[in-house]
Amino acid sequence: METKTITPNEFTNIMRSHEIWRASDGREGKQAVFKNYDLSQVNFASLNLSCADFSEAVIPNNNFSGASLVNADLSHAVLTGCNLSDADFTGADLQKADLENTICSRTNFFSVTANGASFNGADLFMSNFFCSKLADTKFENVSAVSACFNNADLSKARLDHSNFTCSEFNQASLDSAICNATNFNEVSLVKADMKNARLDECRFTGANMKYADMKNASINLTSFYKASPIADVKTNESLLSVSVDTNHSFIYNVNRDQVSFSDHKPPVSMTAFLRLPKIANNQLLANICQSIKINRDRFLSSRKNISR
Repeated sequence: METKTITPNEFTNIMRSHEIWRASDGREGKQAVFKNYDLSQVNFASLNLSCADFSEAVIPNNNFSGASLVNADLSHAVLTGCNLSDADFTGADLQKADLENTICSRTNFFSVTANGASFNGADLFMSNFFCSKLADTKFENVSAVSACFNNADLSKARLDHSNFTCSEFNQASLDSAICNATNFNEVSLVKADMKNARLDECRFTGANMKYADMKNASINLTSFYKASPIADVKTNESLLSVSVDTNHSFIYNVNRDQVSFSDHKPPVSMTAFLRLPKIANNQLLANICQSIKINRDRFLSSRKNISR
């Protein structure tokens, strides 16, 4: 469908009528509808755009800083490269919207519905996604330092190669999410649902994982350096942390015969159990340790390419 164009004066007139419509609870004026419009020439900074319809609108590289888009409809909209800093999207519909490479510092996405949207390459510093619906949403190669995803639904989302340092995912759902080589350092994951998630080569340095659920999660070459309290993590796998030398230990998955590493100095050779079935005999434990030592050089070599 061909997009429609609009002049700044036409936009101003539509928004005046929209303000009357909002103030009168729809009795007077008219709702602003920009469906399928090309709005690339309009500056939205600090405007009140609440309840406006921007579905399928094309608005790339625009300025929405400080704008209010509470309960606005931006489904299928193209917002690539926009500055959304300090904007308020509370309750907005962002389903399948394109927000790639946007700047979203301190942006409020509280309780948005953004299933299938893409935030790839976005800067989400201190952004708020509390209680948001983000299933199948893409957060690849994003920087989301100190962001809030508490109680959000991120099931089947893509979070590959992203930085979520110091962010919060308390009681969030990451069921079946794909998070390869992602930085979760100092992240709070209290009661987070990470069942069936792909967490290969991730870093959870200093993460709070109390009562997190990692049943059937994949954690190949994943670091849990100083993560706590590991003993409370739920898993149906047989995971065992075994010391290899004075500087390194490895988490060994008995069921899958896989190893993940962790850089810390364990006080004893067997440092932690995660719902581990009772080891049948010392020979089995010796075989596990020998298997890890045989592959020690390969895992330490891989470790050089992954920063903590």
